[in-house]
Amino acid sequence: MKIAYLITGMFNSAGMERVVANKANYWASTGNEVMVITTDQNNRPDFYELHPSVVRHDLNINFFQYDKYPIGIRFFCFIWKRILFKRRLSALLYESRCDVVVSLILRSTDFLYKIKDGSRKFIEHHFSRYYASLFSDSFSRNKLGRFIYSVRGRMEERSLKKYDSFIVLTKEDAEMWGTMYKNLVVIPNFLTFIPQHTSSCNNKTAVAIGRLEYQKGFDTLLQIWHQVSPVGWKLDIYGDGADKEMLSRYIKEHGMESSVTLHPVTANVQDVLKESSLYLMTSRFEGFPMVLIEAMACGVPPISFACKCGPRDIITDGEDGFIVEEGDVSTFGKKLKVLTENDDLRRKMGKAASQNIQRFSQENVMALWKDLFKSKN
Repeated sequence: MKIAYLITGMFNSAGMERVVANKANYWASTGNEVMVITTDQNNRPDFYELHPSVVRHDLNINFFQYDKYPIGIRFFCFIWKRILFKRRLSALLYESRCDVVVSLILRSTDFLYKIKDGSRKFIEHHFSRYYASLFSDSFSRNKLGRFIYSVRGRMEERSLKKYDSFIVLTKEDAEMWGTMYKNLVVIPNFLTFIPQHTSSCNNKTAVAIGRLEYQKGFDTLLQIWHQVSPVGWKLDIYGDGADKEMLSRYIKEHGMESSVTLHPVTANVQDVLKESSLYLMTSRFEGFPMVLIEAMACGVPPISFACKCGPRDIITDGEDGFIVEEGDVSTFGKKLKVLTENDDLRRKMGKAASQNIQRFSQENVMALWKDLFKSKN
């Protein structure tokens, strides 16, 4: 089978890029031909290593080239970029003759199914519908922006029905899409590793991992940590991003340098997790938080806001972690206090987490993809 994945870029250390790399490597290692197509790589190296047989193509579209321009100029530039995108992608697919094309780029939705290259077409949606509503709100200050986004959104939603399948990552997100899509399928991301040894949950270290941006809510996490100030505990945050300076300033102004450390992005996620005893997630929204399932695989119990979407599908509240209603800083702090002070409960939850999370194993999840591709032959 010849499979193509379509994604904006592979240069980021984010979850979506990691998922595509993992799937591409899986298919390649099991004897399939795999191609990863990007639009905005712009000569940057891939962050995650790909199997030697995976073929890479960048269409050199660079959609975000004019992001700093006024919205009127951006609109016309975007139209031109879309024309280039259609032309170059169509030419490549006709030349490649893939069996399956999986797109993670929503802006391809309204035309990809029209390319009659003989391949089956799938849309894999890594952002919840809730995120789409937030993105729409960002245009609310501009009438032209609202109009453009609403027209584009309606086009994309009508087009989703025309694909072999429209895949989302969580049951929670599927419910938000409703019953209008008969081709809607839920397939979660899979664990990238099954550790031989899990955390002892004895180290007085809590960890959080992700981009230092508004979405991840690290500003809220620092407020909670400052309020609780668990005695003898340290908080390690791994990541980089636009909020780094603001977070560093908060740590310094509140005298938290001895208990909180901002670390750069790490490729050794498993090692970091196994040396910690709590995973803290204060995200404002997610698609399917990969590091959350990896922490649980390492036997690290999580405390997470019930953001849309992911945590409710992953954590069994009170058994393998705690789920806290969105924005409830007080309750989050209380759960943090419980797990930092109760060693037995923390270890019990960690053990349950490592067992319960096996449902997201590579074997289980990729079996769903195999069945999906076969069912659409």
